[in-house]
Amino acid sequence: MELLPLVCVSLLTWSGTTFAAENEPKVIRVDKGRDVILPCSLNTKKNITSEKFEWKKDGRQVFLYDDGNHSNNNNTGQDQQFKDRVSNFPDKQKSGDASIIIRNMKVADSGVYTCEFTNLQPRQIFYIKLFVEPKVIRVDKGRDVILPCSLSTKKNITSEKFEWRKDDRQVFLYDDGNHSNIVNTSQDVQFKDRVSHFPDELMSGDASIIIRDMKVADSGVYTCEFTNLQPRQIFYIKLFVEPKVIRVDKGRDVILPCSLSTKENITSEKFEWRKDDRQVFLYDDGNHSNIVNTSQDVQFKDRVSHFPDELMSGDASIIIRDMKVADSGVYTCEFTNLQPRQIFYIKLFVEPKVIRVDKGRDVILPCSLSTKENITSEKFEWRKDDRQVFLYDDGNHSNIVNTSQDVQFKDRVSHFPDELMSGDASIIIRDMKVADSGDYTCEFPRLQPRKIFYMKLVVETKVLTVAEGRDVILPCSLSTKENITREKFEWKKDGRQVFLYDDGDHSNIVNTGQDQQFKDRVSHFPDELMSGDASITIRNMKVADSGEYTCNFTNLQSEQIFYIKLVVFGALPKPYVRILDLTKDGMLLQCEVQGAFPKPELHWKDSDGNILPAEEIQETGRGGRYLQTTVTKTDNYRCVATQKEINHQTHYETFVYIPDASPKPSVRILDLTKDGMLLQCEVRGAFPKPKPKLLWQDRAGNILPAEEPLESETGELYYNIILQTTVTKTDKYRCVATQKETNRQTYADTFVYIPGKNIALILAVTVLAVVLALLCACILYKKYQKGRSEEDEVVYMYTTNGEATS
Repeated sequence: MELLPLVCVSLLTWSGTTFAAENEPKVIRVDKGRDVILPCSLNTKKNITSEKFEWKKDGRQVFLYDDGNHSNNNNTGQDQQFKDRVSNFPDKQKSGDASIIIRNMKVADSGVYTCEFTNLQPRQIFYIKLFVEPKVIRVDKGRDVILPCSLSTKKNITSEKFEWRKDDRQVFLYDDGNHSNIVNTSQDVQFKDRVSHFPDELMSGDASIIIRDMKVADSGVYTCEFTNLQPRQIFYIKLFVEPKVIRVDKGRDVILPCSLSTKENITSEKFEWRKDDRQVFLYDDGNHSNIVNTSQDVQFKDRVSHFPDELMSGDASIIIRDMKVADSGVYTCEFTNLQPRQIFYIKLFVEPKVIRVDKGRDVILPCSLSTKENITSEKFEWRKDDRQVFLYDDGNHSNIVNTSQDVQFKDRVSHFPDELMSGDASIIIRDMKVADSGDYTCEFPRLQPRKIFYMKLVVETKVLTVAEGRDVILPCSLSTKENITREKFEWKKDGRQVFLYDDGDHSNIVNTGQDQQFKDRVSHFPDELMSGDASITIRNMKVADSGEYTCNFTNLQSEQIFYIKLVVFGALPKPYVRILDLTKDGMLLQCEVQGAFPKPELHWKDSDGNILPAEEIQETGRGGRYLQTTVTKTDNYRCVATQKEINHQTHYETFVYIPDASPKPSVRILDLTKDGMLLQCEVRGAFPKPKPKLLWQDRAGNILPAEEPLESETGELYYNIILQTTVTKTDKYRCVATQKETNRQTYADTFVYIPGKNIALILAVTVLAVVLALLCACILYKKYQKGRSEEDEVVYMYTTNGEATS
């Protein structure tokens, strides 16, 4: 028994097959109609010119090479599906390359391919999983969808077996009359009681199904397979269930939500965010893109974070900073290890700069690579709402070959051949129609990384203007004048239904979801339907009826949609003006207009008619808007409200008093000091901006040295300034307050008397008194010394003459 695992490993190694090889083939994706190279090379680079290798798909031969003979010059059992479509590369076989090219890819070519060197020891086998992208089916969340699947032979499949699958999970199984809705067929719980087939269509080979109440999680690749047919037939469909759209302005941050309904702790789980098959963010049991290398796409490097504290409640949301237009697209959030696997979809629109053009004019849609690289041999494609506008591919383009260009743009679009060398893929569209409005993409699918640019085009419509209380007719007619009595058309305003007509039924006789605003106010013209006229009349117009209206023929082969801008106007009230506050920058004024439509433009003007700088116009949320400005001088100010659409204007004027920013200074003589006379200049209640500058001058205009000015605030808006100086002579002195910014100047004068002579006399007398006192002291001292000397002399003489003895 211990030898069994070793024997198994030896046998698998000898055969060149491993579980890893079978389960993890290299994935290649290619668009339908393109050519694809399937790579297969020996690591040894051995010459295989005399060897044998064989390509297969699902057990059927794709291409065989055997010592110079191959499928294109010898009958080798090649499957009919690949006849005259496959070639090898003879020049590369000397270096061990057995790659092949398959031309004109079909969706049915999708599958697992093997490349096998049958005579080598050990046998060498390589696996490739090929996805040929099918035509995409898009459906809104909550709607039903039919997934088509039919045999081209129209063979009766009533007694056959076919199976629908999504991501290897069973969607629906039919087997000789039994199916998922009557027997247990391992149908995935996601599709339980939601899928049906068409029994009456089986006799003509139709295995289509209908899925009800679409969910975003239903998006994915579906396969329809006839398992018992020879050869086996398999069809692919890519389904997009449009998710709720998130819109964000360019440059802002956005949160993309993703949470498990179970609220289970995902701290130790793994989840991954992707966009266009590129990694946005990966979290795996504590490790994530910001701390380890997780193959995160360079576009999102250092821009994405998750919410660690929310993981315990099943929240895998992320935040992306500094949004770019190129960030627009479909994002997926997938919990890869959960059973069943959980995947969520979000469609993100980063609003681009809008291009506006008048109806009937030509417009250039710009698209250029920043690298300025030559794109003459590249491929780029313009699309609108998933329809082709223009395709360029290595010199071929929509105007010279059939490129699936939508009929709306036929013979109207051109590129700029001379600009291709500098990376410019711009196009020009002629004779603009309102229906051309929408979101456009310019994509370079072969570049690495893939480049895609987004643009929003608005083709302006003629405006209908009507007075409040009147009736209005909104026109909508097909240019073909075809009978629309049995058709369906719908009028909407801001996504809300105005009126619906559907094969005789309409909003006034059945419940069609008509918005309450238009209840019992809208009618169509039954007699005009035969000539393609879907116009409506709306009675008793209200200002709130103003806005963008669309008329949409939803069931026509090429969907037709028409746009109308309706303006309902009433009397424009006078603006209401208020003085809000005295701030450090000046007086804050507000002008407000309530309930006016069209919404007026607002401007502030001074008495000379100059338009003043102001903040952005703000909406009040009550159908009004206001505009604020700050003024810095006393004047008459006017708020002007203008409705350009109806050429109407009104205004309101107010007088504003601004406290003087440089009031007249006052001066005081403070004290006579040993240095001279101390003077003070003071400005009280000065307005903060701009501050005046103080200085002292003498009669001759000389600026005097002074101390640093002292400033003190009084309240929040005013301040006091004090400037002191010391003067030493009698003169006239002036304190000057100057505002350089407004070229204003005020001053105050004062006369100062300095008693200079009296001071000198006092000083002289004082000095003289001190000198006399010192002189007297010296004389007295001398007399005192002289008296002592004489006294000593008399005593000596007496002693000598008197013969005194001891």
